[in-house]
Amino acid sequence: MSLSTFFSSYTLLENLYKDGIYSTATVRPNRKDLPVVAHRPTGMDRGEMKWRTKEHTGYVQWQDMMVVHVLSTAYSPTNTVEVNRKLKDGSVLKIPCPKPVQQYTARMGGVDRFDQKRGYHSVSRRSQRWRLRLLYFLLDASIVNAHILHTSVHPDDSLSQLQFRVDLFRGLVSNYSSKVRRTGLEMTSVKR
Repeated sequence: MSLSTFFSSYTLLENLYKDGIYSTATVRPNRKDLPVVAHRPTGMDRGEMKWRTKEHTGYVQWQDMMVVHVLSTAYSPTNTVEVNRKLKDGSVLKIPCPKPVQQYTARMGGVDRFDQKRGYHSVSRRSQRWRLRLLYFLLDASIVNAHILHTSVHPDDSLSQLQFRVDLFRGLVSNYSSKVRRTGLEMTSVKR
């Protein structure tokens, strides 16, 4: 399985569907296996959409302020709902929106909250090597998830994420750190 399969694609959504998992995801228009309409300029007005289906997956191209591309096995691309958009003058405009786009927007908050929590005290550093970036991401994700689990198990203990990280670090290195102390002319190594 190639690495590109782990990003939203037609193949990924079909494989998830075969495993009984319904999903909805945004997709870049240059992805493989998308319909031809995804690769062409839109020329649509706000609220207009184009859609195609293949097997169990529906593709929707919807014009909001920008063009949104969504794949879904959970919602039919033909179903629409009305959404409110605020105009520059403060008035509210109701425009039709495909159900997959509306549901994706309503449910994507978990990823945003995770990214927000991960960004507060990230261990990530710039690197040209993708393996290091992946390692930093996995380390941050593990710490954020551990903090979420800790707060769900101990709701009365209001431990901030920073304090959780400090306590975690101290717990991991407490038996392995050594300090060299100078006392007069002699040097002693103290193991904690």
